[in-house]
Amino acid sequence: MENIAHIEIVMSGRKGNIPLSPDTYDIRDIMTILENAENLLFPGDKKIDL
Repeated sequence: MENIAHIEIVMSGRKGNIPLSPDTYDIRDIMTILENAENLLFPGDKKIDL
């Protein structure tokens, strides 16, 4: 498959009074963002395993 675009995810902000860093956010949140991006980039391109 030819690469035609890229996605960059920048996490910034605070969790309460603590700045976001790898120690203060959950990797599962990033996984959810990536799943949503995949759905936007490849709609209907899901392979169903039976």
